[in-house]
Amino acid sequence: MEYLSTGLFFGNTNHLINLNGLILTDTEYTHGYVDWHYRELCYFTFIQEGLVSEGNRKSTYNCTAGSLLFRNWQNAHYNIKPAGYTIAYECSFSDQSHFIRCFKDAMVMTPLAYKKESHKSHTYHPFELQLRKYM
Repeated sequence: MEYLSTGLFFGNTNHLINLNGLILTDTEYTHGYVDWHYRELCYFTFIQEGLVSEGNRKSTYNCTAGSLLFRNWQNAHYNIKPAGYTIAYECSFSDQSHFIRCFKDAMVMTPLAYKKESHKSHTYHPFELQLRKYM
């Protein structure tokens, strides 16, 4: 299984910006299939244009333009991209403590508290609601 460092992606990275530990990339997906892999740290992916499917051991997500994904850094997954152009923006963090601080500032709870809360009720998704404020 392949391990990717922060800021590295399969495909062509057009831009990479590091803002004091918050790493932003603009990446064109070029591979039709990317085998199981995982990242150094957690990250968000926003599909700007095109289609991509991301799967893990539990489920597969068919992502269209406008989809926002969150990936845990230890969550192995694979990608399938149909023919055509797909571009995404990714946001990752230089270390886990930086992510936890940013998450807590946005959500007023730690990622672990959010995970516990979201498992109590499958209809309560404060993270998704909070993200809509910024889109």
